[in-house]
Amino acid sequence: MKKILVFSLILSALASTSFALAPSKHQLQEFKFKFMDLEFKKTLFEKTVQAQSQEEAQEKAAVACFADLRKQKVPGLDAIDICVNPRS
Repeated sequence: MKKILVFSLILSALASTSFALAPSKHQLQEFKFKFMDLEFKKTLFEKTVQAQSQEEAQEKAAVACFADLRKQKVPGLDAIDICVNPRS
């Protein structure tokens, strides 16, 4: 009787346990950003980013934008102004 009780407890524990794999990450989406000169309305930088969310993509694109504009010798504050406000 004791063996049957232990067996049934193990069986019910296994039946109630989820055998799902680790939760999969959200699928990556593609986001396109255009960074424009606010004064002349000219596109200075375009970037396509793959990320899980809009916020993550915007952050990645802004970092890439800033690095690229600084290579082009755009002053720091102007580069920040441009990269913080993408036009998608």
